[in-house]
Amino acid sequence: MATNKKDVEELDLEVGTMSKYVLGEPVIDPEKPNYLEHPSPKKKKYRNYKIAEKGAPNRDKPTTASAQKGLKDLPAAMAAVDPQGLSSIAPMMYSMLGQIASASKGSSQSSRKVVMEDALSGALSILANKYSFDQITDVFDKALANDGINLIDVEYREIVKNALANLYKNYVAYGEGNIPVTTTEIVTTIGIAPTPVVTVVPDLYIQQYYTSSDDPYPGYIKWVSPDGTDYVFTQRKIGDPYYSTPDEDVYSTAEQELATSLEPYVIEINLTARILNDLLTEQDSNVESNSAEKTGGKNSSKNVMELLMKLAGYAGTITNLQQKIQLPTSVLNQGSIKKSQDAFMKNIGQLRQEKEKAKQAAQPTSALSTLTNVAGSVSNMAPAAKSLYDKIKS
Repeated sequence: MATNKKDVEELDLEVGTMSKYVLGEPVIDPEKPNYLEHPSPKKKKYRNYKIAEKGAPNRDKPTTASAQKGLKDLPAAMAAVDPQGLSSIAPMMYSMLGQIASASKGSSQSSRKVVMEDALSGALSILANKYSFDQITDVFDKALANDGINLIDVEYREIVKNALANLYKNYVAYGEGNIPVTTTEIVTTIGIAPTPVVTVVPDLYIQQYYTSSDDPYPGYIKWVSPDGTDYVFTQRKIGDPYYSTPDEDVYSTAEQELATSLEPYVIEINLTARILNDLLTEQDSNVESNSAEKTGGKNSSKNVMELLMKLAGYAGTITNLQQKIQLPTSVLNQGSIKKSQDAFMKNIGQLRQEKEKAKQAAQPTSALSTLTNVAGSVSNMAPAAKSLYDKIKS
């Protein structure tokens, strides 16, 4: 009887299995797993690094993890580690967000209060290191004598008290002549001139900020048009301060201006509450206009900000008049237009709510709340310092 190849293979398998039974060996079906042995571990598959690189095209781009310590916000961190915007699909996003944030600070009284308080604190630290803590406290003790604090406008009283409270705390913590002050890099070299260099910046062109080490145009400031399609450069001067963000520019400028305006009165010890109030009022205006200039563009504080503020207030009135008077007598699609206007007004309302919430969010922690921590050291201070301490803690 003829057999085919399959029959022979099946017969061989049966004979082999039978022989293992006879010899006392376990039967192992090749089609089933062997449970008498530990399974071999699966080998991990590592992709070749060179191949994996193709799936990580941004591996060499900077991240915020490499940002220097001390930067307080994401736009500032991104400006420090990635000034050219290499790590983002929207290279201008972080710088624009920084400018938006700075603009909101400049237009908000509560946010300007934070800048003013920090700037006055910094100015007092500069002057205290230069003329001594005792002289500064003597000057302000005389200025605020006879309830002089009540001659300061209400919106500036807490600024004065908190700035002086910060001075006390820093003096106790660091000692005479060692109070920390803001340090700013300065321009040391003028590089190859980019194109075009101008002496007059066009209106509304916005200044661009870089850290000194990452500035692609050392010795020059880049200004970009509002629509981002054009730019010009202006030349810096050796010794000019080097700011990396609009916020740093506005704050540092306010700090230096306050220190400069207060210095003559510190030297002569003839500061009064009314003079101090005038200096703060002037600086508040400077902070507002500087914020507008740095975020809205060159000369924006003069010819744009006032108009924008008026437009925000007029929006509701204009929309209501259109819906009640103009639309009913027109041939336009009233339903569609009204829907669009309602959506617009809803956005305006949300914007106003956000503005109010932003005011609350911007409220700083009062330095006066921790002033009692230095009470033990005040007893060893000069009489003027003790007297001023009592004035500001009340």
